[in-house]
Amino acid sequence: MSAGKVAPPAQKGLIRTVRCLAKGTSIWIQGVVVWVSETQLAIDDGSGIARAALQEYMRHESSLPFREGQYVMVVGIMLKRFKGHRMGMKATTICDLTSSPMFETLWNLEVADAFLYGKEKGTGEVMRG
Repeated sequence: MSAGKVAPPAQKGLIRTVRCLAKGTSIWIQGVVVWVSETQLAIDDGSGIARAALQEYMRHESSLPFREGQYVMVVGIMLKRFKGHRMGMKATTICDLTSSPMFETLWNLEVADAFLYGKEKGTGEVMRG
């Protein structure tokens, strides 16, 4: 990004819809951690599974505090698909949302609201959930 330009906001969406976006698109997903390694984690949001590469995230963090079963928000850059049908992304921000079950309950509504708001404004920036 050159000086003076603002990066576009991350597109909120369910894994089954954001996996169709172009490589390099900024995306925001939420789901349950189903697998963790030192370099990746896998997230399931009920519509699909995504793998998040952690190298960029670990540049700013000293440890990996995530474990299976946690509900997390992951913001990052869309990558090519990993082997099989799974979507891949480079995680830049990860936040544990487990402490409030409301986040998981409201995610589908938040995605739908963002889609409708984007349609009203004519931006088309948000993927349908």
